[in-house]
Amino acid sequence: MKILFFGWDPSITPASRTVDYMGDCVYHGLKSLLGKDVHTVYDQFHMYTDLRKGTSKWFHGKGFTLCGNLEPVLRNVIEEADLKENLKNKVYDCVIFSRMYRSTRHYEEVCQHYKDNEIVIIDGHDLDEIPEQYRKHMYFKRELVEEPHAMLHPISFSIPEEKLVPADLTAKKEKELGDIIPGKLETYTFNSEKEYYNDYKKSLYGITHKKGGWDCMRHLEIMANKCVPFFPGIDDCPLHTMTDYDKETISQVYHHVQNNTMTEKIYGTYCQSLYEHVAQHQTTVAQAQRIVNIIENGFS
Repeated sequence: MKILFFGWDPSITPASRTVDYMGDCVYHGLKSLLGKDVHTVYDQFHMYTDLRKGTSKWFHGKGFTLCGNLEPVLRNVIEEADLKENLKNKVYDCVIFSRMYRSTRHYEEVCQHYKDNEIVIIDGHDLDEIPEQYRKHMYFKRELVEEPHAMLHPISFSIPEEKLVPADLTAKKEKELGDIIPGKLETYTFNSEKEYYNDYKKSLYGITHKKGGWDCMRHLEIMANKCVPFFPGIDDCPLHTMTDYDKETISQVYHHVQNNTMTEKIYGTYCQSLYEHVAQHQTTVAQAQRIVNIIENGFS
């Protein structure tokens, strides 16, 4: 499959908005899966290992987890001058827009050459509204509160496989809770991804909860480091939101902790189960493969 992907573009400012977790998850997965068959018009510079040192400190989340992971050889940036010919000749099997709530560059141009079901919208916005004018396309919605159907699908954040701690690693737990308390900025003290991850590795639990939306990269970062999420409110999460997560187990963890019934054995079982679920179902590549399958089925 050959894909034209619209992610970050120069109209999206300030620098903190360079990162869009949902779009970047999908881009990382598609690039890892399809390589140079994924084209962009604008260089997704923040995703590659040659990202200039110090740049990511200006990004949302300091660029942890998703930024600077892809090898530069995977780049395939086309010139804007070539875009018209590529669209006219239908070089691509589909076109993906991953930040329509921030930029609609080239959307009208793409619509002139591609059918509605050949255009894909990735919507990672915290809000659950879906703009009516885009419902005609293949639509993937992060905070989905309505019934999915053939053209509307739930989607959740994912994590690069290389960010999971080795499966055979069992770090010694030195404390009950990770340092970060969501929403309390004074606890956001980590200046490197390694420090941030190490804090979860040595913690039994990482506190997390709904903020702007239900889904959050922190949920995955906790579990990928063989820590267990303590998630107040998880039982209120809408049915079609966070569908890739093992919400049942996360809920059981919460209630065990609240009722003071968690044992070392139960904790170990939950920790391993959640880690394995992430490794199997919630990597960027696993997500990208699901998206490709849905798109191909949509063509037929």
